[in-house]
Amino acid sequence: IISPHGYLVFVPFEGLINPKTNKYLIEEKNISYIPTAKAFVFLDTEKIKTDRVIVLAKSKFKGTEFPPEDREILNKKATNFRSINLNLPFVKNEKNFIERIFRDKVKVYFNDKATYNNFVKIKGVRYLHIATHGKFNPSAENPLNQFYLVLDKPVYPRDVLNMNLKGTDLVFLSACETGKVKDVKHLTFSGMIEAFYIAGAKDVIITLWQISDKETPELVREFYKNLKAGMDIKEALRKAKIKFIKENKNPYYWMPFLLYGL
Repeated sequence: IISPHGYLVFVPFEGLINPKTNKYLIEEKNISYIPTAKAFVFLDTEKIKTDRVIVLAKSKFKGTEFPPEDREILNKKATNFRSINLNLPFVKNEKNFIERIFRDKVKVYFNDKATYNNFVKIKGVRYLHIATHGKFNPSAENPLNQFYLVLDKPVYPRDVLNMNLKGTDLVFLSACETGKVKDVKHLTFSGMIEAFYIAGAKDVIITLWQISDKETPELVREFYKNLKAGMDIKEALRKAKIKFIKENKNPYYWMPFLLYGL
């Protein structure tokens, strides 16, 4: 368990190479992170008797879901990055994979149903998966406003704080830069990570940079297949990454996904 300080919050330690074996650290160790020592206070150990899975997935956007100052995304050309494309065609694959794995235990809010109101009402769930745009705003002074997820309108950390996610084993934030912070020298609140902790989630999977819209669903599928097979969250993510390594996929595709929790 790593509690990175300062600029180390931007380092995916599992991507470091062991010089003795020439292997990535993730191939040899299970790794997780906590944002600050005080996070141990918020990491909830309460268990709930549910196997319910909820997915909020948004692949089509009008642009009006973004604040006016961020609507320049409308003018971007299509790329492989979730933070640059307006529409995210592979998000549909991602939610389909999760539906096939968990079948009758999963409830999906897709596109028009992936709304702010449906999100903030969520409770009594084991896994919560959110696949959409994520936008980091470095000009915002308040850390509660520095990042948002895009549903029918922005969802900020301040919105998460009022949710009841007691007993939730995992929140998977499948969007760009969901773990990014602005002020690493005086880090007191790590955005979405700590907001979900305070709301009651035990583990949160975040991203350090812009993720691939095409490759991410494949990693997500492997991860949830591993969970369904009985692995714990750490091992499930580790094995999904190792599969990408064995397939010689660019480390860019698997390195940004970090597990914050115990």
